[in-house]
Amino acid sequence: MTSSAPHLQAHAAASEQAQPMTITVILATIGGTTLILTAAARIPQALAEFLRACIPVATALRELRTTLNGRTPRGAGLPPQPSPPPP
Repeated sequence: MTSSAPHLQAHAAASEQAQPMTITVILATIGGTTLILTAAARIPQALAEFLRACIPVATALRELRTTLNGRTPRGAGLPPQPSPPPP
């Protein structure tokens, strides 16, 4: 390092010294990690519930678009299917 930047030399010397971790920092790290992992475990279930909730919205939007365009919805113009014969 150059002598024109003494503050950089002091900072480099201070960063080379290892700072001891206090018990508070260790416990805070463990607690934070626990919170993050607990929240991350709930994400797949929450995402699945959100997607299930979107299905009726998507269906309603499709029906609205169909109504506004004046088309018949898929399957609405098909003749009824005959029931299978009894066994």
